[in-house]
Amino acid sequence: MAVYVFATILGGVRLYQQKSDSRTFTYPAILLGFVVQSAGLYFRGMEIGACPLGNIFEVVQFALWSTIFLFLVIGPVFQVHLLGTTTAGLVAITGIISLLVPAWDTPHSEALFGGDPLIEFHAAVSIFSYGIFGLLSTVSILYLIQYNALERKWRSRLFNFLPSIVKLDDLARRLLSAGVLILTLAFISGILVWFDEAWNHMHWKLVTVFVLWLGYGAVWLMRLRQRFTPHRAAICFLSLYIFALFSLWPVNRAHEIKLEQNTAAPEVAPEFLHE
Repeated sequence: MAVYVFATILGGVRLYQQKSDSRTFTYPAILLGFVVQSAGLYFRGMEIGACPLGNIFEVVQFALWSTIFLFLVIGPVFQVHLLGTTTAGLVAITGIISLLVPAWDTPHSEALFGGDPLIEFHAAVSIFSYGIFGLLSTVSILYLIQYNALERKWRSRLFNFLPSIVKLDDLARRLLSAGVLILTLAFISGILVWFDEAWNHMHWKLVTVFVLWLGYGAVWLMRLRQRFTPHRAAICFLSLYIFALFSLWPVNRAHEIKLEQNTAAPEVAPEFLHE
């Protein structure tokens, strides 16, 4: 997180100096942070022998990792000014919050999903979609800043370095379509897991994914029919992403219930055998 904080500060300083080439400096810094975070997730995964999604802290870190990964891929293609600085800032703030709450990093030594490939695919795809929506929220923040600057006629050279609302809206449309597609895969795989009864507590996560799928899908459909303004869509994207972060609780709760059941099982077995 320290590298992302540095990238945010560096981008902010370059912006304050009214220099538009901040991404030339922030991109390498964000890339370094991505490498360090990838190494951390890799070693955590090796420790538990599975994808590191066993508690809220790991899920948040995986979602933030996905957001940075998407930025590193999309950023150079669209060349959106300040996207790197804003993304690094959003990831840094969320990551610091996850580090400040020790209860989120509950210790565990086994895979959350018992090594079931279908459930791990569902979880990984779901969190990756959160990464897409995290980057979409970053674009929405830039859009709202530019929108308010134009509407209220704020005069400052700093706003000249912001990308146009047309480019931001186009990028938001593309990210929304990709996010809805990935979230659809997560929902379908979740249904398969639920019918297979591979995870008894799957219904809580499935409900959460379904609500997000309805929310983002509704905005996508309204934008497709041009019945939703980009300004309202940006507000919806931010609201839905906040809900997505809060929805991570059912995953951690399911893990806690599973651990409680596994702990209680050995205590019941001797009594049964004695009888």
